[in-house]
Amino acid sequence: MTVVPPFEIPTEIDVKNVIECVKKCSYGLNKIELTYGSIRSGAIPIEIGNEAMFGEHDDIPVVEVLDPSGELHKLHSLLIYEIGRIGCNFINFNPRWNGLYFSPHATMKSGKKLDRPFFCTTLTLCKKDDEGKTVVDTADLCD
Repeated sequence: MTVVPPFEIPTEIDVKNVIECVKKCSYGLNKIELTYGSIRSGAIPIEIGNEAMFGEHDDIPVVEVLDPSGELHKLHSLLIYEIGRIGCNFINFNPRWNGLYFSPHATMKSGKKLDRPFFCTTLTLCKKDDEGKTVVDTADLCD
């Protein structure tokens, strides 16, 4: 599940600063109150929606992600603002798919699809280059 569109980190910005930025954004998340207790701040409940086709040409199969608490949308907006503020550059940023129009989803790859609800508690920063995608670091949203 992608929370923000791909972005470039300029050479003068240390990747550790980006991870700290992500952690800072998680501090803006609220504790979620339930009828039988509460979920700690940073744990975002995610539910599964319908299958759909996304992308510029509606040719990418996805499962829509439901955000009943609104905290995933809030995190998306915080990240867009803060990552841009520290000087990272979004690649092909499309306002039709971000901000108020953010439509969370999980891309179906190799026939695998997201099929059960979960709590989003971490964000992973990945690097993509000619050799593929690698994990750079993971930020715990609940710390």
